[in-house]
Amino acid sequence: MGEVKKINKIVLDKNISPTIFIGSSMSQKEVKAIMKIEADIKPPIRRGDLKQINPHTQLVAIVDGIFYSNLAISPREILDLLERGITVIGSSSMGALRAVELDRYGMEGIGRIYNMYKNNIIQSDAEVALTFSPKDYKPITEPLVNIRYAIKEAEEHQIVSVSEVNTIVECAKRIYFSDLSYNNLFKTLKGLIREETIEKLNRFINENKQRLDLKRNDAIELINYIDDMYERYGKC
Repeated sequence: MGEVKKINKIVLDKNISPTIFIGSSMSQKEVKAIMKIEADIKPPIRRGDLKQINPHTQLVAIVDGIFYSNLAISPREILDLLERGITVIGSSSMGALRAVELDRYGMEGIGRIYNMYKNNIIQSDAEVALTFSPKDYKPITEPLVNIRYAIKEAEEHQIVSVSEVNTIVECAKRIYFSDLSYNNLFKTLKGLIREETIEKLNRFINENKQRLDLKRNDAIELINYIDDMYERYGKC
């Protein structure tokens, strides 16, 4: 890839909505409910979608994307935006993956998942993979990265031990992403971890479902970041 000069955007036209590709990390309805500014909210991104956005767009945010079943958005497509001086931000899923690849060219990464990839705590694309409804993009399965986070939080609450964390994560990694759910994981854990511990873990996760959804948390952080950018740098 060629050298792309990093651009710090200091003026954003409030009359031109940012474009956000999102759907499985957070519903589009939720995005509209919490976002202060008006945005052009689009489904999870796939290859070719950036050609269809408003040509005057100054900021593009990528959260969710299609891969495995369709061609994923390529780094080259995002580089084309950066070369035109368009701010590109990523988080949570496909956005975090591409931000790690392209942050040295000016793309911005937001959230814990981006930082986990950046620091090699996680490496595989499968960490953020899930299946979702084609109708409303609602997740059907649970991404491995969310399970990692939830189990670590359970350890902090003394529900599971360090060795049990390792056992649970290794079991989760052996389940293909299209089959990965807490129910399937708990079935796999029977005989490896005490039944009482599994029940406590199940209860902890159900009682803290939203808080333990790392992809959603990162999406919220990205939305707040965009709102803040338009508050600080937006001009009418």
